[in-house]
Amino acid sequence: MLIGVNNQFKSRPFSQYETEFTVLLNKVISLAGNDSNKVIVLSIPDYYFTPYGQSNGNQQISTELDEYNYFAKSTAKAKGVTFLDITDITRKGLNEMELVATDGLHPSVLAYEKFVERLYPLVSTRLKD
Repeated sequence: MLIGVNNQFKSRPFSQYETEFTVLLNKVISLAGNDSNKVIVLSIPDYYFTPYGQSNGNQQISTELDEYNYFAKSTAKAKGVTFLDITDITRKGLNEMELVATDGLHPSVLAYEKFVERLYPLVSTRLKD
């Protein structure tokens, strides 16, 4: 599960994210048969480290996304759900432009491959159960 970037991007109240994240996480856990071990929450990618983010934002983007990710990590942990940080990959986007899609905003195929490299070991062991 990965949500929240649109809340931040559209300057919606953080309290709205807190509510929506909690409701959606509970729903996902329910859909997983109430087995929190079958759920993984991914951190929000940081679009400040893209050409779009540099020309249309400021460091506040990263600060706010850190707040979103902290809430998601804390909430996931409280519910026994694994939290996987992928934000650091996207924060290399200005130095490693191949991590940014051609639109200058979204993660590239290579970035998604790196996300999967981190995610796969967690998922593969859980699929065996």
